[in-house]
Amino acid sequence: MSSTLDNPNASVEVPFRPTAVRGGLITALLLIALGLIMQVSGLSDPANSNPSANIITGVVSFTLLAGGLIWAIRTHKTDQGGYLTFGRGVTVGMVATLIIAVITAIWTILNFLVIQPDMIEQMMDGAREGMYRQNPNMSDSDAEQAMSFMTWMFNPYILAVFSFFTVLVQGLIISLIGSAVLKNNPPQVT
Repeated sequence: MSSTLDNPNASVEVPFRPTAVRGGLITALLLIALGLIMQVSGLSDPANSNPSANIITGVVSFTLLAGGLIWAIRTHKTDQGGYLTFGRGVTVGMVATLIIAVITAIWTILNFLVIQPDMIEQMMDGAREGMYRQNPNMSDSDAEQAMSFMTWMFNPYILAVFSFFTVLVQGLIISLIGSAVLKNNPPQVT
């Protein structure tokens, strides 16, 4: 392959893994830090089903995820001399997303089993109160049946799986849109 100095129109093929890994690690750590800050400040309380706080937390988390993935894709584009194919952009975004999904799933398990082991019980209590608030005439047997399902759902491992797949889906959407917007195919060398 000829040097780009010999042919200034030739594109540079730069490995994507370092940028994707760095973007994934930084974004995952920022998401964890954001979650901790929001929990400590009381803006987010998984045990309290405050819809407006949950919406704010979700929007801020999604924005941070999108910013981290777009940053990784854009950095790779810059590393390649301003050129980026759609496929390469999606690849960078999805590798970063996979790293973020794995780290946040592990964090979810650690958070609920080690750091805040009583949080699951608080979430169950909040769900029980919300259930009785929405349906005050609910029978005890119906309430117990609903709570047995919630016990299964509020398992730290199940929550980690939901977290993993939520990040994957969101990351795919962000990567597809970001790559389509940032795409700049290199010129064809003849």
